[in-house]
Amino acid sequence: MRRFKRCTLEMLVGVIRHGQFGFEYSREVSEGGMLLGTFTRYAVGDIIDISFFMPPTGEVVLVRGEVVYQMEPEPGKYYAGVRFLDAPAQAVNSIREYVADSLDQNV
Repeated sequence: MRRFKRCTLEMLVGVIRHGQFGFEYSREVSEGGMLLGTFTRYAVGDIIDISFFMPPTGEVVLVRGEVVYQMEPEPGKYYAGVRFLDAPAQAVNSIREYVADSLDQNV
């Protein structure tokens, strides 16, 4: 059983990895982390900074995360599971509200 409820959040997110900025694609979010669709393979243990706009308010969320798993479900298609590290309380609250609202709408 998962520690935090999660829901779909499909959007481009900014990522700083090894000092380089780029874009990746979020797939799911919870207050504890995010699943990213990535253009390259990430290494377990990579520390990254993620920025994105929280729907529906457009609030900017900035969080640091650690890659805790990496998948390649088919050749050239990568996913990275990211655990948030010391996420600001406001970011956690915004994500928690978004997930709860999304899950309520899908019931």
